[in-house]
Amino acid sequence: MIRLRYRNAAFAIGSVMLLAGCGLSATTSPASNSASSTTSHKGPFKVAFTNAFIDSNFRVQEQKDMQTVANEFIKKGLISSYTAYNANNSVSTQISQINDIIQNKPNLLIVDATSATALNPVIQKAVQAGIKVISVNDLVTSPYVTKVNVNYVEYGKLAAQGLVQLLHGKGNIVSVRGDPGLPADATIWAGENDVLKKYPNIHIVSTFWADWNPPTAEAKMASLLATGIKFNGVITQGGEAWGVAKAMLNAHRKLVPIIGGGTVGFLKIWNHYRKVDGYNAYTVGNPPALASYALEVGMMELQGMKVPKFVTIPLVPVTDKNLSQYLNQPTANRFDQLRSYSNIQGIVKEELAGKTVPFS
Repeated sequence: MIRLRYRNAAFAIGSVMLLAGCGLSATTSPASNSASSTTSHKGPFKVAFTNAFIDSNFRVQEQKDMQTVANEFIKKGLISSYTAYNANNSVSTQISQINDIIQNKPNLLIVDATSATALNPVIQKAVQAGIKVISVNDLVTSPYVTKVNVNYVEYGKLAAQGLVQLLHGKGNIVSVRGDPGLPADATIWAGENDVLKKYPNIHIVSTFWADWNPPTAEAKMASLLATGIKFNGVITQGGEAWGVAKAMLNAHRKLVPIIGGGTVGFLKIWNHYRKVDGYNAYTVGNPPALASYALEVGMMELQGMKVPKFVTIPLVPVTDKNLSQYLNQPTANRFDQLRSYSNIQGIVKEELAGKTVPFS
């Protein structure tokens, strides 16, 4: 398996966020991950969040998470107001939102971007207006922001290596990708392809995009199955595994190994058929709580703590060994790993000490 450095996760109910989907850009090295300079303030602070869209289970859950964490800071007197915006996957709408946010003069702006580059000018404008900007999930390339994300290249590598192992290095597979308009899709695919191209006996027989959305994946997989296509495995990027599995079961097709981000509904299907006939799969966790981590990182900066320019959140693989610990979450949710404020502080300190490698 591809090896990542995992940090001990102190899961707690205090870590939550507002929207996300999948994303990444910007290449960096440990040497470039210098800390941003901050000025200490006591608050309370005004916080705004603009997100690319909210039409997947990941982003709906993420929105609830973000609001929960914001409420915790409000109760502590550290946030005076929190406002969330949905750009409906429109670059022009998100630019307009950020211009409006600048007029409202928040202390902190968190951005899950509709474009890696198109928002850069308005983000620079926000920074010049004295607003701290955090880019999360679908990242911008602007050098003026702090970036919080998982390593999506490694996400793709872990997923592909998991499938390769389950298929013993050979077979026909279906590739289910996310949203072709967002950075995460291309970045995760780069990681997947980096592994798959090393196995000439694994062949991609079909590819479709399902926007990281289980119902979309279910409908498109049902159409694909109707063609009579034969395959031995499926690699997905986000929540699509649940939809793929449901389509196969509805078509009375035997489940093949399905890989990808874990909707709890898929984990429950996996667990059921594991007991019935030894079925196995593999999932990589990109937590919906990701943006809440960005909120926590932003609060650290506002209060004067040194923070690296890139904060990399550890990925959490799910195998048959640890599957059971995620089954008690809501079926429709992407499985989550909530982290306490102190745990995120620990990740930041490790990053500053050079103990982890920033995302690439």
